Amino acid sequence: MNSGNIYSEISSNSAGSKKDATKSGFQGESYTKMAKSVIIGTIISLFSSVILLIVFAFIINLMFGDPDKVINIFTGIIASAGALIGGFRASKMNGSNGLISGLMTGIATSIVIFIIMIFSGKHDSSVSAVFRIVLIICQVVFATVGGIFAVNSHGKKNRNYSAASFAARNKKK
Repeated sequence: MNSGNIYSEISSNSAGSKKDATKSGFQGESYTKMAKSVIIGTIISLFSSVILLIVFAFIINLMFGDPDKVINIFTGIIASAGALIGGFRASKMNGSNGLISGLMTGIATSIVIFIIMIFSGKHDSSVSAVFRIVLIICQVVFATVGGIFAVNSHGKKNRNYSAASFAARNKKK
């Protein structure tokens, strides 16, 4: 057996080489990269939520006579949109594992918003616990969807291949 760590032993036995182990994500570097992308994705999620809240606060104030009736719903929608943006960015930075990085970003965003709600001192009695749970679930789901979209999106590639270039490309493989 290898004298390395348990991850290289497992990957050498099942995958055949350390190069394959790195591809499969058994190395600690991938965890560091994931953590970094989740933290940055959470910050982007919170920042984009604040920006969207500021923009939509003006719109809601102009459109509705009494914005207090709809502010909770719009806040939930905007927080979910911010989570989508953060999950997308986290997965784009990570480059793979969009489901996991999006999910982790959504959970981290929900935890931060929950902590802010607790320490803000303003507990809105009109907002039920069910609504808050739905808000958390929506943030996690939207961030996960953003992560999945990010991994499946491919920059600016030209997808209009001719038949000859397609055949030549597949022949090389």
